[in-house]
Amino acid sequence: MEAVWYDGYTRASAPPGVSWSFSACPSKPDDPRTAVVDQDGMCYSGRTYLGWACPSEVAWRGSFGRSAFAHELMHYAQGLDGVHDPDHKRLDDWKLSIEMDARLIGLGL
Repeated sequence: MEAVWYDGYTRASAPPGVSWSFSACPSKPDDPRTAVVDQDGMCYSGRTYLGWACPSEVAWRGSFGRSAFAHELMHYAQGLDGVHDPDHKRLDDWKLSIEMDARLIGLGL
């Protein structure tokens, strides 16, 4: 978490809590990837809810760098800054998120 939150995103605050999903997507039985499944059965690689005790949920996909871990931490960091970007229009933020994935993979995480 430190490699992304403190080093990559240069945050001083405590990082968010993260819960991991190991569930299959019920609406995509042929998809072997895990998913975060919402109350309506919709499947996501991750979700972040500001204000929740454990605000980020991420589907475990074999490693931190191949899961949506850095992506969801970016949503949380944006939220702390008052930014709501569900359509991923802040391209510099999402480029950095992809760079953090590569860093995690390079670290064997």
